[in-house]
Amino acid sequence: MMIGAHLRYRYAFSRMHEAMEEGWLMEAITIQESILSGRLLSVLHSKGIAVNPRDSFSSLIDRFKKYVEDDDPHVAALVIQLHEWRIKRNEALHSVCRHIDDPYDEDTVSKFEEKLFDAAKQGRVLVDEVRSAVERVKRRIKKTRPVT
Repeated sequence: MMIGAHLRYRYAFSRMHEAMEEGWLMEAITIQESILSGRLLSVLHSKGIAVNPRDSFSSLIDRFKKYVEDDDPHVAALVIQLHEWRIKRNEALHSVCRHIDDPYDEDTVSKFEEKLFDAAKQGRVLVDEVRSAVERVKRRIKKTRPVT
């Protein structure tokens, strides 16, 4: 792994953990998406698939399914979880001032915080699951590549 990339991932994980511990859930969720996108970009690049770091999270998930699903039996279920989390994440991050529930409900802030907490907790689990899947696929790629 390139040193700069390794240092950025270490920083991202440290910051994500700090954000979750301190209750900065919007920051944690945003970092989780960045980590997940980075891992998807990495495995697609390892398979020789042309990717743009600015591609949407949704399109990265779809290409992950298309190009990696046959390499790991867990990818199909993981793709479903990623899309479900992406929708949950969007709703949580974008609903801070949008009235997606009853705007007169006095519990609206606690309901919003529940959405953030749920998205952050699920995102943290997905980070580990995607990292594991990407590492399994990359090991297979290395094994099947001819040595030059």
